[in-house]
Amino acid sequence: MKHLAYVGILISIGGLWGLVWLYPTTHSESNNTLAQTSPSKSELSFKIASTSSSSQNQSDQATTSATTDVDSETSTPEPATPPPLPPGATRQPTGGIARTNCDAITGPEIQTVCQQEQTIARYIYSIVPNAQITKGFCWPGTSYADPKNWNQCTDLNNLETNTVHALQDIFEQIVAHCARQAISDCAIIITGGSELGHRGERVNSDGSITCVDTESHCGGKKIDLRLTKGLESLITSTFIQLPNRNFDQAPQWRDPKSGNIYAREPTHWDILVP
Repeated sequence: MKHLAYVGILISIGGLWGLVWLYPTTHSESNNTLAQTSPSKSELSFKIASTSSSSQNQSDQATTSATTDVDSETSTPEPATPPPLPPGATRQPTGGIARTNCDAITGPEIQTVCQQEQTIARYIYSIVPNAQITKGFCWPGTSYADPKNWNQCTDLNNLETNTVHALQDIFEQIVAHCARQAISDCAIIITGGSELGHRGERVNSDGSITCVDTESHCGGKKIDLRLTKGLESLITSTFIQLPNRNFDQAPQWRDPKSGNIYAREPTHWDILVP
């Protein structure tokens, strides 16, 4: 019995060490600030928000122009002189508007969006300890390629509840997989969310954008994660490979547990949460 007790202690220490080993030292989104008051799961309810104020008649008369499904990291260079932010807002160095100091922002619309983004970011950090969000949020109603957003941003506001909670499932799987395989590159790095500028959208005649494909980024059912060794190993060695995706021939895998579909694009994993 004494020997069994020693073995149990060693296993417990090993498990804790594995989790610490996977946890990144910093978050690119000022995580220390955002994580101070992480909301509980019961306090949050994510919904698909409208991406256009246009009426159905305007949509019927719109020109169809679906954008390509690429990561915001591959967008065009930012303008030499970005337009000014509203007073109190802070530009995230990697793009978009920082999810910090929301109460100091002048302008009720942008302040509200900042507060909502901050709440969701805090929640993600609370359920996914090794999460990183690489960019700030988008100016309301614009795509990540819009100069008003300095061409790079990651929106969280329109993510569905299941999409957010899928991150927790991925975290739990990758922690166990990386511990078994002795892989250290296992952080969950979010590079794309519900921002406009992907496939599944229609540009209307007035310049507004309507989400026409609910199983898309704008529909809140997709999220992008940067390529890491741990995620690559987990997906390709334990998930079920599917035929390549029709529109771009990206290789795909399905998680047999959750049913989520992972498509490997050049810079990231494009994850569909049905």
